[in-house]
Amino acid sequence: MRRYLNHFVTLASIFMLVVSLVGVNILVYRHNRKWDFSGQGIYRVSQRTKNILKKLKQDVYIYVCFSPVLRVRDWLKTLLEGYEKSSSYIHIEFVDPERDVSKVKSLALKYNLNPTNLIIVESGGRHKVIEENRLIEMDYSPVMKGQPPVPSGFNGESAITSAIVSLTQRQAPKIIFVKGHKELSINSMAPGKGLSEAVGLLKQDGYDVSESAVLQIDVESVGKGVLVLPSPKLDFLKEELDKITSMLKSGWGIVVLADPGMSKGIRDWVADHLKVEIGDDVVVDPQLNVMSPVVLFVNYYGLHEITKPLIGSALLFTQACSVRPKRPSNNEEGYDLEPILFTSSSAWAEKDWRSTNYSYDKDIDEKGRIPLAVCGKVSGSRIVVVGDSDFATNVSIDNLNNRSFWVSLFGWVVNKEENIGISPVPIRTLRLNMPARELKIVSIWSIVGLPLLVLALGIVFVWLRRRI
Repeated sequence: MRRYLNHFVTLASIFMLVVSLVGVNILVYRHNRKWDFSGQGIYRVSQRTKNILKKLKQDVYIYVCFSPVLRVRDWLKTLLEGYEKSSSYIHIEFVDPERDVSKVKSLALKYNLNPTNLIIVESGGRHKVIEENRLIEMDYSPVMKGQPPVPSGFNGESAITSAIVSLTQRQAPKIIFVKGHKELSINSMAPGKGLSEAVGLLKQDGYDVSESAVLQIDVESVGKGVLVLPSPKLDFLKEELDKITSMLKSGWGIVVLADPGMSKGIRDWVADHLKVEIGDDVVVDPQLNVMSPVVLFVNYYGLHEITKPLIGSALLFTQACSVRPKRPSNNEEGYDLEPILFTSSSAWAEKDWRSTNYSYDKDIDEKGRIPLAVCGKVSGSRIVVVGDSDFATNVSIDNLNNRSFWVSLFGWVVNKEENIGISPVPIRTLRLNMPARELKIVSIWSIVGLPLLVLALGIVFVWLRRRI
């Protein structure tokens, strides 16, 4: 009888153990929780993002194309698990660019890009690309000491949530390039005359890009957008300028890519309505030039959202002209402009720009730090005037940091991103600072003490075994 009782108690204990394990697993499955012990909040999804995800009504596909050896992939993997748990409409797939060959080819064909070290967010037939430099903020102060830049902030949640919001809650922002005045073409693949590669970057970022004559733009059906004047060489008709003026007043953004020899009529219109003077000159900078006096490394920036991603790097401009904000008269209001790109203080604006023999003439040329780009708000509309168009052509868009400047420029003008209020997560490197005496003790213990301890323990065990 006692034996049967023992068997019963054993079986009952096993049964209770199994029931307990099943119950614990059910609770864990239904109430899954994770805690971020990193001390930095890199893996934590904010309540703001959770609220946005709960309101989703359409599927969002996120492809993370990073090599497993990169640290940012681990951050994204844990962060995006929180996205999936917050909404059943979120679908995430991690792609290894080196091993998932078939998937990489499929993404490259579908989105017309190289899916390496970037995130693709797709929803409703539209997509947006988030490159690595938008995920991680870099601190370039060590560069002044001859050291490499270090990561200072993680923008993963802000970038991904902003992409989801822009794809699911808005129509694609419209960007229209003007044609008909010998402008640069968005369809031309010619190295120095076409903008096809630069426009491809805008399409990757979710913009609706087209090309049109001014008088053919149906403002009522289009709504609001951005009008781009890509270095027109011929004058505009009065009717065209009047329509551009009405578009500006109705809230359209304006981007002007200027060059020496640009249409005088459009330069006068820019001066009158945008309060920006485009110089009929070419900028020469002995300190920043390369290969030619008019090929410039531009690395002096104003403090602005457009130039924030450029700090610590340079742009490549070719035959740029001066661009500077005018000082509005006392009765003019609604102008808030600032220069954002500069030369060095040794530069000058060469008035005789058609000559190839550039020399400073103090009676004609203006010397000093010359502005090369101006941005701001005019009657509530965002405008940018850049004193160079060559930086965006097919032959130059991939030089230095031209690509980032191009994308950042339109991101600001369109004001496409939602102000979701998610700040970058600071990345802090934890270091153990020890006095020299304590460091010496630790080193001696590691090199001498630990091996001697292991040897002593071995001798003790051998002695004990022999006694037995």
